[in-house]
Amino acid sequence: MNQPLQKHQFLLGRLLNLQVLSHSEGFKGFDLPQALQALQHWREEDLAGLSQMLKDLEGEERFNRWKLIFQETAGPLASRTPALPLTLQRVYQQELAGLDPWLYLAWMQSLVAARLLEQKFGDQDPQVKGLLDGTILGAVDWFFPALGDLEATLLAQGPGPYRLTGRTPALVGRYLELNHLKTLFLVLAKLGSPEGEKLGLFLSAVGASPLVPVRGPVGVGAVDFAQPTEEAQLLEFIDPTCSVLALAADQVLLLQSSLCTQACQAALEAGQQKRVQDLEDPKKDMALLYHPLAADQLVEIKGLAEGLNGAVLQIAFYQDCLSQAKPGQEEYFSDLLELYRTVLKVYAGKHVPQALLSAVKLTGNDRLELLDGLQISGLVGLLGGSDLDWCARFVTEVLPRNEGRAFASLFKEFEQVSRLAAKTGGLKETIGIFTDFAGGLFLLVNDLWNPEAGKSAAALVNARTLVDLFGDMILAYLLIRQAYESELWLAEQGANFFHLGQDAVQNPDLRPYHNRIVLAERFAIQHLARQEGQIRVMQRNLAPALNGLLESEGKE
Repeated sequence: MNQPLQKHQFLLGRLLNLQVLSHSEGFKGFDLPQALQALQHWREEDLAGLSQMLKDLEGEERFNRWKLIFQETAGPLASRTPALPLTLQRVYQQELAGLDPWLYLAWMQSLVAARLLEQKFGDQDPQVKGLLDGTILGAVDWFFPALGDLEATLLAQGPGPYRLTGRTPALVGRYLELNHLKTLFLVLAKLGSPEGEKLGLFLSAVGASPLVPVRGPVGVGAVDFAQPTEEAQLLEFIDPTCSVLALAADQVLLLQSSLCTQACQAALEAGQQKRVQDLEDPKKDMALLYHPLAADQLVEIKGLAEGLNGAVLQIAFYQDCLSQAKPGQEEYFSDLLELYRTVLKVYAGKHVPQALLSAVKLTGNDRLELLDGLQISGLVGLLGGSDLDWCARFVTEVLPRNEGRAFASLFKEFEQVSRLAAKTGGLKETIGIFTDFAGGLFLLVNDLWNPEAGKSAAALVNARTLVDLFGDMILAYLLIRQAYESELWLAEQGANFFHLGQDAVQNPDLRPYHNRIVLAERFAIQHLARQEGQIRVMQRNLAPALNGLLESEGKE
């Protein structure tokens, strides 16, 4: 069987059981095998041909690449895939992101802008259609101020239609070569309201100057609204539940996942091709991947790539379930969605650049294009608001809200792991590590939010670490589920688990499934087993000591 098709069947069919959506009203008649065949046909026909044409256009004007990818491919695709579950749409989008990450960074803004305008004007709005077919560009102001700061260089005067004056500090992801296309600007501006000053997201289409570069020819730029005559529409006020934050978080995670997958592929290829001195016999050489230090880094990158890919699909699946949920079921999925988004936005922003840097070091001078990915990853990590805000909201709102309902929902998912009947010693050990770590994290969270403990300051001081711990847990959970489903598949094939490793070496069909079991074990050892000390440290209230340290340092 074709390897990508096999992987998609495993993730969407066995792991998520996407076919179950066909029982809902919104996806009645959905047939997963048929949809996967259509996906595979698209990969083999459209995507393969597109990849070759893009290689032929290497060094050509970016607009030609834009037309190929997003006017002739993504546009028709966007009009065809809304009938599909969002989980399957994400697979298509991941493929497009891998073709040209810089241009996808531009297109994902158009996609977010289209979804926001669709909520307000409907899916037949000409602007929505233009954004989806690549004939109109969207430029979204995703640099939200940190920790509730209301400073903004753009001011809105109303009542609507509003007039915008000033200059945006930065917009991200647009190429100057695409400036001749009509652009819709979705920008942040400060607006007075009965409750005081608020930040709103405004739609502006005319009267703005072309993008002024702030950092280099691509990536980041500013827009001037020189004349206060511009008519703009208020789309929504900016708060933790606004649509643009959720849309931004989903697309940022997808692009980070795609960049990590590319880094993983490049690093694994280098591991197989590069030769280093044999550790046991200096007169001989060996493949880089057999060097213990390189192998540890390769597994680290692989675990992150597979875990984030699983997270992208899991979040989309929760959204599909939420869209079809019956009354009374919405809270469970909406709670998990908010928790996943909040944690993984920060987690990916920290770990993906590290993975890309490791891949650059492993590949040496052979794959310097990974430096582009490193720049993009660092840039998109800034989008959708400051990590400080996301971390603060996680510990002060998401976890304790409704008596910890989201936290309880997540641990209800985690409890499933302890009931898995693993067959291999490796997966049994992994489940043991996971269960111990989950128990420690459960006690820590309950301790931090015990009203009698008085440790709310400690929760904020350790917010970044706490988010990282939850990120490790979520990825470990997803990798363990993949490993367990792999064991079930291997059992169905009559695999002998006593010498599974030897059989996997000899039989390529077994290898991907065996690898998932090994990967889950290595990730648990590399992340969960090493983080237990963090939990013990966080159980002590270090806020007063840290405040004293920072105050004394500031006086010197």
